[in-house]
Amino acid sequence: MKGLKIQIFFSDKKVESECPPLRKNEIEQLFIPLAEEKNIPQKVNLVFVNNSFIRKLNAKFRKINKATDVLSFNYGKEDNQGEIYISVQYLKEHSNKSTDSLILSVKQLIVHGMLHLAGYDHEKEKDAVEMEKLERKILKRMGD
Repeated sequence: MKGLKIQIFFSDKKVESECPPLRKNEIEQLFIPLAEEKNIPQKVNLVFVNNSFIRKLNAKFRKINKATDVLSFNYGKEDNQGEIYISVQYLKEHSNKSTDSLILSVKQLIVHGMLHLAGYDHEKEKDAVEMEKLERKILKRMGD
């Protein structure tokens, strides 16, 4: 995973305090399977946000004016950079409230966002099945 740089940001102090505890090395481990197999950006910003923040991004870039769990942006080979936005508020509202469950959900969303950065999508049923299978494979490989 040489050269991969992951930076973690929080949109505000409340989001940071509500985000389940994940160590940076745990997050980096999630990128290993695809870093070896696919050309993903070498600089990735992982940004934890609230529903309002992600709703604005979703409205602007996808023309869907509602909150979602995760959004990914790949800025192409020239910039060699990507971003993954995860709404902690959305996760808390739509998952089991236990810390372990939230940590697993965050890991799943990081993997999901990473797969989008690697060029995978789930617009067609066949592609969705392939992407979901890869998500499970990566999480299982990481012990989750």
